[in-house]
Amino acid sequence: MRHLIKSVVFSFSFGVLAASAAPAQRPTSSEPLPSHDAPIILAEQKLGEIAKVKVDRAGRIYLNGRITSLESLKREFSRLHKVNGAVWYHRENPHQDPPPEALAVLQAIIDARLPVKLLEKDFD
Repeated sequence: MRHLIKSVVFSFSFGVLAASAAPAQRPTSSEPLPSHDAPIILAEQKLGEIAKVKVDRAGRIYLNGRITSLESLKREFSRLHKVNGAVWYHRENPHQDPPPEALAVLQAIIDARLPVKLLEKDFD
């Protein structure tokens, strides 16, 4: 279990470091500033929708604030992959061993090949 988490965190960290190594592009004076509704751009890739996924201490999985099953989450991840979506992931009590559902969610994110942002703070 810990090996999978370390692997995901390393892969994520390496991707963030690689992405942050590129210089930030600033709009020229003729380009409009992005609005709050502009799509998120991560490592020069425009991202569509963001799925906010949370796993609580009991192993319940939430998708955008609603409890969901792992199978429904996988279907949503498949759809997100097609629309260049991404995942914001939060797990309650991240300093303790994760419930098995948390590892299953991380594996589903990897399997769907989605960009992921790991968040310490809950977004609810």
